[in-house]
Amino acid sequence: MAESPVSSEDKYGSLMADRALLTSLMEAAASGNKDSLLSVVRKVEERYGTQASSNTEGGAAAVGDSLSPGVLLGFRDAHGRTVAHFAALGGAPDVLELVIKLCPSAVNVKDNSGKTPLFTAASLGHVKSLELLLNRGADVGASSEGGSTALHEAVYAEKAAAVKLLLEHGSNPNTASDMGTPIQIAAVTQQKEILELLLSHGADPNGIPTADASSAPSSPFPPALILAASKNECAILKLLLEKGADPNAADAEGFTALHCTAETNCASCTQCLLSSGANWGMLANDGSAPLDLARQHKSEAVLRLLEPLGESLRKQRPNPSPAPKESSTAAETGETTTSNDPAGKVSFVPITLDPAGQALPGMVSNVEKLKDEGNAAFRISDFMTARAKYTQAIEDCPKVEILRDLLGILYSNRSFTNEQLADAEAALADAQWLMRIMRVQATQLRPEWSKAHYRLARAHRLSGGTEDYISELWEALRLDPTSSQIQEEMNAAVQAARQTNAKGKSNVSA
Repeated sequence: MAESPVSSEDKYGSLMADRALLTSLMEAAASGNKDSLLSVVRKVEERYGTQASSNTEGGAAAVGDSLSPGVLLGFRDAHGRTVAHFAALGGAPDVLELVIKLCPSAVNVKDNSGKTPLFTAASLGHVKSLELLLNRGADVGASSEGGSTALHEAVYAEKAAAVKLLLEHGSNPNTASDMGTPIQIAAVTQQKEILELLLSHGADPNGIPTADASSAPSSPFPPALILAASKNECAILKLLLEKGADPNAADAEGFTALHCTAETNCASCTQCLLSSGANWGMLANDGSAPLDLARQHKSEAVLRLLEPLGESLRKQRPNPSPAPKESSTAAETGETTTSNDPAGKVSFVPITLDPAGQALPGMVSNVEKLKDEGNAAFRISDFMTARAKYTQAIEDCPKVEILRDLLGILYSNRSFTNEQLADAEAALADAQWLMRIMRVQATQLRPEWSKAHYRLARAHRLSGGTEDYISELWEALRLDPTSSQIQEEMNAAVQAARQTNAKGKSNVSA
């Protein structure tokens, strides 16, 4: 005898409380057995139907006739998953088709995280179930709370057939989520076949989408090329480059693919990047170049490729002029501002920092903006623009004590930029002004002070002053003895000097 139907006002509130029926329904859907599901649906109908079934033989066509379409979907587990999600999990198209027949809206029903049955089928590679859902109106672009789509799930699960089907039905391969973009996922999980599928369907090899008010979150991960380089995946890296990936793309920290291969000592990836136009002189936000990282990590194979390139910028410049002498009024602070005239010459205008002066936030933010623009230009090797931006920032920076460090950064950056331009005179002058700006007690071990000596050392190196170069390196190392970069450069400089001296003595003896 059938149980009495539950009143409509109590019906949906009682669904979740009926744990035994809930469990039976989900297990039957996931089992892939249509008859098992039919049996449980009959029990649901007896309990929650609006009227007794008119089909006494219990045929499949009559089952569920007395159920409102939303009743079956009212049964949810602790994660909000419905019978449709579990039918997609089971992978049996006939079971899923029965659920859709009873509840047409099931194709787009979402669980607590915003995922539809399409996500479930995609993540398991159930292509027939996936095709059924798509043909019955499933939204191929439906996104979860984290912004992911069924395509993200299929790529992450390495289900190439599911990826292909979703792409053929219009899934966007450039959608960003908290998992990254599909192409980023494929790169970091080293899936060349899936990467080829994505690229052939319009995936942008350089894509790092940004969020707006109506879009999914921006990707939190670096460009696909950097991810491939970090894994030493030469085949994937080459494929991305062939499809138009920018060899100089940088992550949020300014690191490029070449920085990654310098750390991992992958000569093959490095050569591929260099052949594709990667700029070996690009600096990360912390000022490190790929060559610096190769030295730091003792990446011998990469060093053999990068060091000859580094030598090409070490040009000699005749008779560099010393920085101007300190004026008596600025002796304690030693600050200046500079400007470039149309001919590109550097002129110096002495100024004194106001020890009690303040700076309006808008003025400081403008200087910071110019600095960031200079950094961005430097990273793409547009050194002339970078120098112009740093110069403008120096001119606009309020000359107050509290901005001493910011001025020091600007002079440091411009000195390094002049080094890249092989302008020994300007590089040396900026480095010497940096020394004055960052003046502190000589006994104070301060990284900024060490950096000033290091910049001065590099300028001397460019101008051919070997002894001054080594002397300033020594002082930089004394103030920052933990810097492996300075230590390695110091060792190399001393060794080179010894070899030069030994050669000279040999020539004299002869």
